[in-house]
Amino acid sequence: MQIRDQSFWQGQKAEIAQSADRESGEATIRFIEAWCDRAELYLDSALKDNSCTTPLNALRATLNATQEEVGVLPPGWLAHLLLIVVAAWIHGGEELLQSMTVFEQKMVADEAALVNMQLEESAAAAGN
Repeated sequence: MQIRDQSFWQGQKAEIAQSADRESGEATIRFIEAWCDRAELYLDSALKDNSCTTPLNALRATLNATQEEVGVLPPGWLAHLLLIVVAAWIHGGEELLQSMTVFEQKMVADEAALVNMQLEESAAAAGN
């Protein structure tokens, strides 16, 4: 998986490991890395074949194969993983977000709001 910012990704991995039991944290990281690796291979193959595709189409095309390899996502986790991919993956960022359907954008925005709310609650609890 090619990363936009290594220090950010290392922080994300540490947060994922702390926010879940060790086994599910490692499974989440393994899934994200395998999904992005597959998507990168898909993009490379399309480039070699002079096919036109996008990083989002590569993610869509490789999701099922990744689930077959790594395991099926628990309900509700796709939005969380997409949020992390948008933030961390070299092909992520605003361009990836803008290429999403309105539904996909809504899922990611709702997940971002939920994460922010949880962070605020944690900060408030730590301040008490």
